[in-house]
Amino acid sequence: MKKIIIYIIFFLITEITFSQSENLYELKDWQLKGYAESAERYNDDYSAVKYYSEYYKRNKNDSKTAYKLADLFFKVKNFQQAKPIFLDLYQHEKDKYPKAIFKYGQILKNEGKFDSAAICFQIYRDELLYKDKKKERNLNILRVKQELKICENTVFRKNDNKETINVYKLNKTINKKYKESSPVIWNDTNLIYTSYMIDSVPVINIETQKNKPFEKYYSAKLINDNWKGGFLPPKPFINLENKSMSGGVLSDDGFRFYFAAGYKDMHGKIYSSIYVSKFLNGNWSEPEKLNNRINLKNYFSTQPTIGKCYDKNFDVIYFVSDRPGGLGGSDIWYTIYDKITGRYKEPVNAGSYVNTPENEITPRIDNTTKALYFSSDGHSGFGGYDIFKTFGELINWIPPKNIGKPLNSSFDDFWYTSFKNDSTGFIVSNRSKNPEMQNPHCCFDVFEYGIINKKTIEITDTIFETDENFYDKLTQNKEANEDIKQNSSRTVVKLHIKNNDNGKYICLAVDTTDYSGKFHFKIDKNQEYKLTVEKENYTPASVTFNTKHLINNKLNVKAVTIIPTNKKPINLKNIYFEFNKWDLNNSSKQYLDTYLYKVLNKNKNIVIEISAYTDGIGDSDYNLVLSKNRAESVVNYLVNKGINKKRLIAKGYGEEKPIVPEFTKTGKDNPEGRAENRRIEFKVIGVMIDE
Repeated sequence: MKKIIIYIIFFLITEITFSQSENLYELKDWQLKGYAESAERYNDDYSAVKYYSEYYKRNKNDSKTAYKLADLFFKVKNFQQAKPIFLDLYQHEKDKYPKAIFKYGQILKNEGKFDSAAICFQIYRDELLYKDKKKERNLNILRVKQELKICENTVFRKNDNKETINVYKLNKTINKKYKESSPVIWNDTNLIYTSYMIDSVPVINIETQKNKPFEKYYSAKLINDNWKGGFLPPKPFINLENKSMSGGVLSDDGFRFYFAAGYKDMHGKIYSSIYVSKFLNGNWSEPEKLNNRINLKNYFSTQPTIGKCYDKNFDVIYFVSDRPGGLGGSDIWYTIYDKITGRYKEPVNAGSYVNTPENEITPRIDNTTKALYFSSDGHSGFGGYDIFKTFGELINWIPPKNIGKPLNSSFDDFWYTSFKNDSTGFIVSNRSKNPEMQNPHCCFDVFEYGIINKKTIEITDTIFETDENFYDKLTQNKEANEDIKQNSSRTVVKLHIKNNDNGKYICLAVDTTDYSGKFHFKIDKNQEYKLTVEKENYTPASVTFNTKHLINNKLNVKAVTIIPTNKKPINLKNIYFEFNKWDLNNSSKQYLDTYLYKVLNKNKNIVIEISAYTDGIGDSDYNLVLSKNRAESVVNYLVNKGINKKRLIAKGYGEEKPIVPEFTKTGKDNPEGRAENRRIEFKVIGVMIDE
């Protein structure tokens, strides 16, 4: 797993050409094997493949070398070379190399042969998994379960995306023959990216590391609708000496620029830290490392991106790290930056909805929608690293979804970034064959994508409010007519998305209505949402809706009307109970039929509290129970009449809150006062919109 992380995270030196100049055919077997093993120690997979391949030609019966070679071919995405070796190992050495059939199945899955791949995964699960290494067994159970899930999922069998998406590699002024990555959209006509800017594999002295290249920032400009690269980047992008650069993100206020820089030593150990430059007095400061809680010693920290927080004085800095406390491999973490104090809080893992026991990399936040894009080889994908999308913040996310083909492929796809219109942008991938290199999929290039018929879903609606006449209408047993409604300005509307795994809603965005009562949100397809409406001195309201079955991307959401807080409960004066009883008599039922039942039927969205009170005679605890039973009697009667129980809240207050003294000033009993205190009231406490 660690080697996979090293291969992907930085795209640093993975192809070291040894200084040995001997012709492979002239080398003896022990020399070939020795050179191959040395290359492995230095994480030089391509040189290892070269030497092991020649050795394997001469020693077909060496199954150990065969498995090493196939595994290396698989790792560098040379699936066609790996495929026959894995199959041969399964047919002749399956007990010794049980995972050969699993890897063979993964190659078939990458080729789109899902049924055949599923058979391979089932064979591994049912017959061979128990023979695999004990320390990896639990993880392998999860892996095979995930692969079978992919094979059974029709989403991966066909591309049912109705949008037309074109993906094409940028030209040779940007993509050289080696590696390019980390696209950052600086403005509409300026793209920043990293590159070795070389067209051949460097020859590196293993001992001195001489000629070792580093990824540096470059700029591409949009000229006549074509991107032309190779320019020096603008500030705050800066290339640090003897370090490879990665990513780059500017804070919303424009005063802080975060990026990562590091290197990999000859033994494959990664050293990387996150830096920040500050815009002070019209100039960018020299980069400085973030504190050692973020740049934890002996672990890498890289690929920062910035999200908004629940408090405008905070920013959330998401980043990638292999530090302890994660779920495995590289995880996405975050730290909260306090703009007032300038301090960063202790990093926190982004949680199990985002992170897996495998690896998650290259996060990017869309602060308009609170969407997190990232790449993973642990979630359900087409092969290698795929790009995923989720919504939320901090540790609260909905289950991620694969964004599908053609943005994803059976190879590695990451560094998703887009323009504000979300219909064009860039990714990094090694999907493109490069026949001039030793391995056709060795190298990463920057690709541009464009969505021809981008389906943008937005919700724009109006919040209404009523005035105090609403309650006058209720007490007069008249309907609250439309003429007392008005557009509700300066009203807070919050958009929430539902996590279908646990049923909880996560707040995504907040808007305040304008003078006409209108609000606006950008939303996503195939999701469940809730709007909540809040305004001081008004009862809160909410409405749920989904975007699963839209026609022409149009939403039909019920109108939301908020009503003033009901400060004075309405007394139902004709509700009576026999002494020490809570059953409704006929006259009380008739009153409910002619008044409260009609009120609830005419105002189908209000939620009311039905409150019952007793007088002060008797035990207070008993009176509390008695009053609760009386309130519930009213609720049950209305429910039996067809009123939704969710709209009725029964509360018993016992002898609390008397409205009339039960004793005169001289201390005599006041029966009339006691009678008035024995009452049923209701008040509107909110508005419910049915789904």
